[in-house]
Amino acid sequence: MKKPSCGFSNIGAFAVFSTSLKWSKANITYSVLNYTSDMNSSEVDDTLKKVFSMWSNVSCLNFTQVPKDADIAMTFYLEGQKTPFMEEVLGYAYGPGKGAGGDVFLNEAVIWTNDNDKILAENATSLRLAAAHEVGHALGLAHSSRRGAVMYGDYTPKEYEYGKYKSTNVPYFESLMLHQDDIDGIQYLYVIFLGRVGEQRGQTTQDQEPL
Repeated sequence: MKKPSCGFSNIGAFAVFSTSLKWSKANITYSVLNYTSDMNSSEVDDTLKKVFSMWSNVSCLNFTQVPKDADIAMTFYLEGQKTPFMEEVLGYAYGPGKGAGGDVFLNEAVIWTNDNDKILAENATSLRLAAAHEVGHALGLAHSSRRGAVMYGDYTPKEYEYGKYKSTNVPYFESLMLHQDDIDGIQYLYVIFLGRVGEQRGQTTQDQEPL
């Protein structure tokens, strides 16, 4: 059985589209153009806020949600709606740029959830995992060959980083953390090349605080 995946082909670890394909600023906006019917809008907004915080916590980037005209527009695409990718994938995102650059599409045919039991039973898909992956593309990261990295090409929810909360009662997917490979990739783009526009807020997986 084919594993659920992102619309991009797999590359190597860590990988970027190009050192020139990145946002040329540290303050980036995002908007949610529509919402999945599987979750209430406030839960989606809260999940996406945590997703963007995962990336900002280990880089010089800052993210703000706005109603429209954002750098990154996020859409749950409907069945039959024209999209730039195949229907069986979980999502797709364009790399940074003008127009559609940075836009993220998530497959509304999928059942989205934050429910830990449903995710682990593979009855539904983690919005936080999938969105974190697609946002990585929107920031300029390609697929990684490192299993357990958020930017790994296939959706493998039992292999991600959950940090020091792994042995507690906090659900895995509420304490999701970036793999060191993800951190290396985002810092390669936005700490080394963009420069220290803001303070680099994280160094390693162990330094991160689950959200």
